[in-house]
Amino acid sequence: MRRTVPGLLAAAVIRSVSTRKATAAQPTDRSACGGTRAAGVRDRCAVTSGSFFDSVPDGGDAYLLKSTIHDWDDESSLTILGNVRTAIARDGKLSLIETVLPDGAPAHPRMMLDLEMLVHTGSRERTAAEYSNLLSQVGFRLNRVIPTAGPAAIVDAVLVAP
Repeated sequence: MRRTVPGLLAAAVIRSVSTRKATAAQPTDRSACGGTRAAGVRDRCAVTSGSFFDSVPDGGDAYLLKSTIHDWDDESSLTILGNVRTAIARDGKLSLIETVLPDGAPAHPRMMLDLEMLVHTGSRERTAAEYSNLLSQVGFRLNRVIPTAGPAAIVDAVLVAP
C-alpha cells in the first residue's frame, strides 16, 4: 500500500515559486508539515485546520484544491468554491486538480468511478462544461483545462471582473 506524506503538494508548489509562502489548510488538525519539512520549506508554510464549508484562509493570491470538488454534490461544491471566492485576492487564481470527464458518454475509465461515487457518496466527477458552470455561479471563469500525464487535469479559473 502506498502512503502519502501530508504537505508534498504544498512543498512542490512552494519550491517552484521561491518568493512565496503558503498556507496548507487541513480539514482536521492532522499535520500537513511532513512534506514541507522534508523539502526544506517548512518555514514558508503555515498550517491551519478548519472546514472549507465555513471559510478558507483569507487573502491568498492563489488557491489550489486537489481532489476536493469531486467529493461533493453541486450544492456543497458551490459552498466550498464560494468560500474561496470570498477569501481570494482581487487578482487571484484558483486551480482545481480533478478528473475532468470527456463530454458525452464515450468509453472512459473514469466514467465507472463517476457512477461509483454517485451511488456511494452522492458526489461526482464532472466535465469541463460542468466545472465551468459551477465556477461561474460563484464569480469565477474557467480559463482552461490543462491535461496532465495522470488521470487528473488542472482546472484553471480566474475571477470574473465585477
